[in-house]
Amino acid sequence: MASSPKIVDALTAGYAVTRLQQLGSLIRKDLENRMELGRLLVQIRDGELWQEVEPYRVSPQLSEASDFYGTWTDFLNRGFPIITGLRISMAYDAIGLAESKVLASIPPGERQHITAANARQLVAME
Repeated sequence: MASSPKIVDALTAGYAVTRLQQLGSLIRKDLENRMELGRLLVQIRDGELWQEVEPYRVSPQLSEASDFYGTWTDFLNRGFPIITGLRISMAYDAIGLAESKVLASIPPGERQHITAANARQLVAME
């Protein structure tokens, strides 16, 4: 897997949630936002930051009994859709785009001309 550049050096749970919410509203616009979402999710996964995100703080419907997400998968299944308003499949798609060696080798200015569908095809051929 390609090494993804870090979004920030010291990622906090609060910043991660805020940025996920922002990217959730921008994701449909371009490939760069999808890749940034993927890079952020990779950082959350690899840094195990999902353990610090409190579910009841992002969704008042959840009880305080489940203070934190138990696993990365639990975070993706329950937290990601609440935080971003996106489906779980978008998380996996964004991670695949962010970890793509082929897409990482294309300069950002040139990636703006690649559709998400074409990017997924490039990733599938890796």
